[in-house]
Amino acid sequence: MPKVFILIPTHNRKGLLRKCLRCIYQQTYIERETVVIDDGSADGTGGMVSREFPQVKVLTGDGNLWWGGAMRMGVVHILTRAKVGDFVLLMNDDTTFDEQYVKNIISLSLEQRRAIVGSPCYDESDKRKLTGAPVFMDWEKGGAIPLKVPNDPKRKNWTSKINTFNGRGTLVPIEVFHHLGNFNKHLVHYGADYEFFLRAKQYGTPMVFSYEARVFNSASPGGTSFKRRTILLKEWWQLLFSRRSKSNIIASYHLIRLTCPSRYKMRNYKKVVFRILDVTACLFPTLVLTAPFTGKRVELNLYDLRHHLRSSLKMLYGLLWCLRRKIKGLPC
Repeated sequence: MPKVFILIPTHNRKGLLRKCLRCIYQQTYIERETVVIDDGSADGTGGMVSREFPQVKVLTGDGNLWWGGAMRMGVVHILTRAKVGDFVLLMNDDTTFDEQYVKNIISLSLEQRRAIVGSPCYDESDKRKLTGAPVFMDWEKGGAIPLKVPNDPKRKNWTSKINTFNGRGTLVPIEVFHHLGNFNKHLVHYGADYEFFLRAKQYGTPMVFSYEARVFNSASPGGTSFKRRTILLKEWWQLLFSRRSKSNIIASYHLIRLTCPSRYKMRNYKKVVFRILDVTACLFPTLVLTAPFTGKRVELNLYDLRHHLRSSLKMLYGLLWCLRRKIKGLPC
């Protein structure tokens, strides 16, 4: 029976982590070892784990690991202990699951030639509400496309029509880390999971998404999302550069650089540029200008300017594409 190492990063979420660890202790699959990466928690997380779950190994960070760094630390620790045939289960601290979860997800992986297996995530308070769907990263269309989880009882209990996962309930055979290495150090938080599994897909690792091995999310969604509204300069900075922001342009740049095919790179870099313009337009949604001689006041909407700029850049891109084909003697 292969052993599974369960990796859980956490930061100041002692109550949620306790619920998650209780679920692990109720599992029918007994060949397991749990590793918690406590990234500088100030709420007594480490002490709680030591008292209530003494078998759990706690690794300690300084508060600057974030998800990617915590997972890298955990993987380094596990690789010194794991044997051929073992597994690593990536889990968030805000998830719960039934007592057959680990057994079921490992069984599916073994059935599918030791595939990486992802799990759907549902809202704990409304178990029909899907909060973590399977994902297909389509760079031609500009990013991650969530796929539907079918409700048909006659359907298969898994799908292979995916190419990446998030890290909330994903089983990884240990040999994947031997072949690919660890999570990328340039992606500190958002994008670290997507990049790793896109790398695994490119390597040829089988990947399936289980419809039956479910996890439940008991916390509100983390991170900062962009919504069009008037903002201050501090919020502008946080939206574009904070590690907690889903609009972080540095993470987006590295994810495109590392995983996007060359023919789609420029298209997706442009999306990052327009995201900067979107957020910047929220600093000054409307400017009032006064003509120097007539004194006429004109309201200038930056959202409209952004739209016109996008149209102009698309036109320029089309002209350059056509010119390049003409030089090669090809029709436009």
